[in-house]
Amino acid sequence: MQIRPLERRPKLSRQAGEYLARLISEGALKAGDRLPSESALARQLGVSRPTVREAIGALEARGLVEVRPRSGVFVTAALSLDDPEGIQEMIAVDPARLWDLLEIRKIIDAEGAALAAERRTPEDIRSLRALAEEALGHSAENLVRRETGGKAYVAFFSLLAAATHNTLFDHLRKSIDRLVQNALPASRLRLRGHPEAGEAIRLQLLSVLDAVEAGAPSRARRAVRIHLEYLEQVLLGPGRPS
Repeated sequence: MQIRPLERRPKLSRQAGEYLARLISEGALKAGDRLPSESALARQLGVSRPTVREAIGALEARGLVEVRPRSGVFVTAALSLDDPEGIQEMIAVDPARLWDLLEIRKIIDAEGAALAAERRTPEDIRSLRALAEEALGHSAENLVRRETGGKAYVAFFSLLAAATHNTLFDHLRKSIDRLVQNALPASRLRLRGHPEAGEAIRLQLLSVLDAVEAGAPSRARRAVRIHLEYLEQVLLGPGRPS
C-alpha cells in the first residue's frame, strides 16, 4: 500500500495576508490608508487576532504596511508597476493581473506584428532571423524555463516593435517589455506543469516571423493572437479569473 503525503493547506495567516495584499494591488487599499483594528479585522476575516497579527507582520516585512504604535497599521505603498518585485508580487497574489497583461498584449503585439509585416526592412528580417536561429533554434525547453530564454522571448517582440518603424509605438512596446520581463518568473512556475509548452511557443513565434517576412499583416496579427490565446490556456486555464 502506498501512502501519499498529506496535502498542505496554506496557513490562515498566509491566506489573510494574501487577501490584504490583493486589496492593495487592486487599489482598494491605498498608500496612507489605515487598516481596521486588529479585532475588527479578525472579526471581518473570520480568524483569530493572533492570525491577523501574524498576517500583518508578514505584510510589514514585505514593505506593504507600517505598524505605528498607538496609531494603527497603515498602507505604506501600493505594488508598483515599475518595480520587478512589485509585478511578481502582484501576479502572485492576484493571477488575474497576468490575464490583464495578456489582454493588453492582444491589442499591442498583434497590431504591432501586422504593422511590422507592412514596413519591415531586409535588416529587420535579418535581426529577427538571427535571434530565431540563436534562441528559438535550440532547446525549446530553455525558451520557457530559463532566464536566457525569457530574455530572448522579450527581445523577439522588441525587434517586432522596432520593425514597425514607428518611434512612439517602439517606446510604448518597451513599457510592455518591462511588464512581460517582470511577469516571467510567475509564468515559468505555471509552465512547469506543461512540458510541451516550450516547443509550442517556439513554433508559434516562428509562425509570427514567417508571416512578417512574407509581408502578410493579417496572418501576422492572427499568429500573435494564437500565441497569446495559447498562453492564456496554459497559464490560466479556461475562464477569466474572478
